[in-house]
Amino acid sequence: MTTTDITTFDFHGQPVRTMRDDQDGVWFVAKDVATILGYANPQKAIRDHVDDEDRGVNETVTPGGKQKIAVINESGLYSLVLSSKLPGAREFKHWVTGDVLPSIRRDGAYVHAQPEDDDLTVLAKGMLAAQRALERKDRQIAAQAAIISRQTPLARLGDAFVNTDGTLSVTQAARHFLTLDKRMNRDTVFGILRGARMIEQKSNAPTKRAIDQGLLKQVVPTDMHGRKLSKPYARFTTKGLNWFIDRFIHGSQPTLEGI
Repeated sequence: MTTTDITTFDFHGQPVRTMRDDQDGVWFVAKDVATILGYANPQKAIRDHVDDEDRGVNETVTPGGKQKIAVINESGLYSLVLSSKLPGAREFKHWVTGDVLPSIRRDGAYVHAQPEDDDLTVLAKGMLAAQRALERKDRQIAAQAAIISRQTPLARLGDAFVNTDGTLSVTQAARHFLTLDKRMNRDTVFGILRGARMIEQKSNAPTKRAIDQGLLKQVVPTDMHGRKLSKPYARFTTKGLNWFIDRFIHGSQPTLEGI
């Protein structure tokens, strides 16, 4: 983890540095927390009491270059609190969970005004916090939009499944795929399926592999007396539609042999 976005605040005059990762997780500089909790040897305390998955190293960019700092997440902080014999450990935990963390998650940073800060300095800190919050919100909106983009095609396909056996012909599916990718006409879809060995090379029947994976279903047209009317052919299942869209449209899979 590498970040220059470090927020420093104090607990009864002792500094605690925090930062956020790409997933908006909150991390604390381990030495700061261990010192406040009364550990004489912060490094040993971290090794003894914090699980590997709850600690890490942050590369902080400073004027002198990159500096590696040991950090712990919330779970690691709680581990140090529980193992601390300092009477003030409980107070520190309540302060972090009741004040600092809610403020960080709500506003993007803990805006701590120092007594010597003038109005412009306090305003600048607040604007920086707001900017970070807006940037995180933009990332969340973009992630949600990507999810919706993936779900919308299948939602549109929902009407096509009404009063059916839950499958869709390759021709019908291709019409919907065209709304997502102008290359996905009927012949292209059949070519992709053959290249992926999901449809037989010399017919439109699904392969055993496609049937076993639940991607395609084999249909044998018959008349009212059970006599075969034509050769077997493949129909997409819901799982197969998901697979095709994720792999060959959203995933931009390279052209396969057989297309």
